[in-house]
Amino acid sequence: MKKKIIIIIPILLVIIAIVIFAYFVLFGSGTYTTNNIENYPDFTSHGENGIKSDLLIFPKKLQKNTSNIKYYYSFSDTFLDTTYQIYLDCKYNDDEFKSEIKRLKLIKYDDGNIVFDKKNFNYDAYVARLGYDCTSEYALIDKANDRIVYIYLQFAKRIDIRFDSKFLPNGYHLYGDCDSSYTLY
Repeated sequence: MKKKIIIIIPILLVIIAIVIFAYFVLFGSGTYTTNNIENYPDFTSHGENGIKSDLLIFPKKLQKNTSNIKYYYSFSDTFLDTTYQIYLDCKYNDDEFKSEIKRLKLIKYDDGNIVFDKKNFNYDAYVARLGYDCTSEYALIDKANDRIVYIYLQFAKRIDIRFDSKFLPNGYHLYGDCDSSYTLY
């Protein structure tokens, strides 16, 4: 009887370890989602080590006359990949719109410059990263409405995107791959 218990205990420990490991592989360490604009721009309190960008596209703070703001932030940490969706849609007055376009045009990182892209999106776009390592970061420009849509996606499956797909890059598929790929970083 004592020998059976000695054999059963290590087997049970191995099974428990496998179950715990499988849980973290499938579900990771947590998920956080908000659409409360009061939380903007807090991108680092959840998964600060997993984001693959400096988020230079996004404004550091919202301008005071910004209106019709739509915001969505989602972070999900799984064992293998950290998934992010950040969506900020802002309507500016004319002066603030011009000021924000100027800021976007001047974005630099080390030796790289922001890319103005007219072919990979349904809108003119300023792009820091497109499909590089399943990550995209860009600002879409709607000149007719003085509106800018800022987006960051990291390992986000197309089926899980929480905003209108017309804001996705052309050829966005799988976990964030794009037909074209480049990065400022």
